[in-house]
Amino acid sequence: MPIILQKQDTYLGRIEDRTYSDLSPIKRIPCWHLQRDMYVLSDGTVSFCKQDVDGEHVHGNIAVSSPAEILEKQKAAFLSDYAGKLCPSPDCASCDEWYTFNF
Repeated sequence: MPIILQKQDTYLGRIEDRTYSDLSPIKRIPCWHLQRDMYVLSDGTVSFCKQDVDGEHVHGNIAVSSPAEILEKQKAAFLSDYAGKLCPSPDCASCDEWYTFNF
C-alpha cells in the first residue's frame, strides 16, 4: 500500500502542530492565497486571508463594499508579499500555507 503524505494546516498555531514531514518548497514564492483568494466569513466580513479565520485583520465586508473596493485594499498586502516583505500581523513569516492551492 502506498504512503500518502498530506499537509496539515495549523491556522497560525490555533491547532496543535502534528506535522511529520516538511513539504514546503525550498525557495519561498509570493503567497498563492494573497494573489487569488478572497476569504469571506459567514457575516460577510472579508478577512486578510484563509489563515485569519477569526477575522482579526479585515479588508471590508461584502455587504457594504464592492468586490473591487475590497480587492484594492488587499492589493497592498499582495504587493508587499511579492516584494518579500511579509506582513507581521497576521504573521505571514510563520505561515506555511503560501504554496498551497485548490482548483
